[in-house]
This record gives sequence, C-alpha cells and structure tokens, in this order.
Amino acid sequence: MSSSTTTRPDSSPSTALDDRCAHTLRKLSVEQVIAAGSGHYGFPLGAADLVDELFSRYLRYDGTAPQWPNRDRFVLSAGHGSAMLYAALHLAGYDVTTDDLCAFRTLHSRTPGHPERGETDGVEVTTGPLGQGFANSVGLAIAESALRAQLGAEVISHRTVVLASDGDLMEGIAYEAAAIAAEQRLAQLIVCYDDYDIVIDSRASSVMSSQGVVDAYAALGWRVVEVADGNDRASLRVGLDDAFEQGDGRPTLVRISTVIGHLSPRAGTSASHSGAPTAEEYEEIVRGLDLADVAPFEVPADVAVRWQAVRECGISLRRQWEDSHGEA
Repeated sequence: MSSSTTTRPDSSPSTALDDRCAHTLRKLSVEQVIAAGSGHYGFPLGAADLVDELFSRYLRYDGTAPQWPNRDRFVLSAGHGSAMLYAALHLAGYDVTTDDLCAFRTLHSRTPGHPERGETDGVEVTTGPLGQGFANSVGLAIAESALRAQLGAEVISHRTVVLASDGDLMEGIAYEAAAIAAEQRLAQLIVCYDDYDIVIDSRASSVMSSQGVVDAYAALGWRVVEVADGNDRASLRVGLDDAFEQGDGRPTLVRISTVIGHLSPRAGTSASHSGAPTAEEYEEIVRGLDLADVAPFEVPADVAVRWQAVRECGISLRRQWEDSHGEA
C-alpha cells in the first residue's frame, strides 16, 4: 500500500467487479434523478469509472470519521453532478442513507441539488457556480501546505482532489486560482478535468478548446497528465498513478476524455446533460449496465462486499494516523 498512489487493498488489474461497481454508481445516480424528476444524469454516467477509481483506490478517508484531519479532500467543482457524489458517499460509508438518496433535490434533504457543506457528511465545499469549487480547492491546498510546514509531512500530508467540468474551466476565477496554485507549488492539488465536450445545448468545443485549456495550465506551471479514454479502467489507472505520484512539486491537471451519458440512449449528446430519463430510457440504461434484476436503490451483494473492504481500509488508515499522532 503506497502513500503516494493507490491506498486501497486491491490494486490488481481491472476486473468485471470493478465495472459492476461503477455501474452501480451509475444506477444509483440515475435513480436519484428519476425520483426527483430533475437533475443531471449524463455527467454521472460518464464519470462513474473515474469516481469509483478515486473513492475505491486513491483517496484516503474514513466515512465513519468525516472530520479526520488528514483525510484527502474531494471537491466536486462540477456540482451539478451531485447525484454521483451522494451515491459515492453512500457506498463509501458516509452517513448518506438510501432514504437520503431517495430524497434527492427535495426541500430540507441532506442531498440537495448542488452539494452544500454542512448539510451532507463528506461534502467539503459548497459548489454550483462554475469555477467556485476549483477556486475553493486551491484554498484547501494552501491550508494543507501551511499545516504541513508547521507540523511536518508525517502529520499532515493529505491531497486535495477536484473533479471539474468544461464549464468550470471556462471561468476566469479558475485561471486566477490556478495561477496562485502554480506560484505556491501546491503539489498536493490534483484536478481531474472531465473533458466530455458538452455544455447545456451544444458541443463545448464550439466555444472553447480543451487543448487550449491544457496548454494554458502548462503555461501557468502545472503538470499535465492525459487519459485518452476515461471509461477504460486500465487507462485511468495509468493516468491516476502518474497524477498521484506528485513527483516534481507542481499541481497536476489530469485531462480525462469521457462520454457524457455513457451507456445511455443519449450518450455523447447535450440531450443527456440535464433532465430525467424516461421510464423506457431507464430500462434501457439498466439493461446496458446488466443491473436490470437489481431493485431501485439496491446495492448488489458482491458490490457491497467490495465496498466493505474499502471502508475497513479507510478505518485502518485513520487509526494508524491516530496511533502515531494522537486522536484529533
């Protein structure tokens, strides 16, 4: 178990169970949107492989102790994809229940339409306005850097990991924050740029260049990692291993090409950006995920067993830190 790359017990090559776990994340996300009658399901369908990889193999956290000081911070800058975050927190052992998932986007629920810090365990930053989560993450990384300088890397060494969309990286505030991150050499900051080339009603490439984004961040002084197929687990792991090595003291941008609405009838189109799928589309999606025999909001037994192992590893990581440095 490496402190710089994978942190979970299973670092073997991708398996059918990995796909099944990502598909469960997809299914739970879609079902939340259907229950609410609104939301964004295309982004979770495309980014589920990445999020499953992050939460099951790379991020260091303990869902039973969400305020553990040395936990990795995960920031969903693309806050419209909140259903995916809530599904991941549910699987990862945070206090996000099935009832919470069923109450998605309802008044006073713990699963609001955009993540809100203080409302939901595991939500580090309130996100929604594009670029806001990205900018907040730079502040989190600065705080980590300051604490590490005071207390030592053996005490504080957490990473800040961001999932951002095309829309986030269109905003000027993201570039201003990125310049600060490069100047401060925030090597513990990793931004995953989900390059799915769709905005609300068109191709993102009609108004921006993803290569231009990469070139701009490289010019600012960021390290850039490319993942050509973010829906292929092997490619993802090669890219994420590289990103989490953090070898040269710079923040890292990981450009990850995915397909919005992956495995749905509207895959790759702006029609999958927002709104809820029809009953017929839902049936087609769950058939494509090979989960048609699984009840709504149910987690298959084999998926639950895998996630229990991930949870136990997180508890162990937190207890090891407390044994060495005292309980916070």
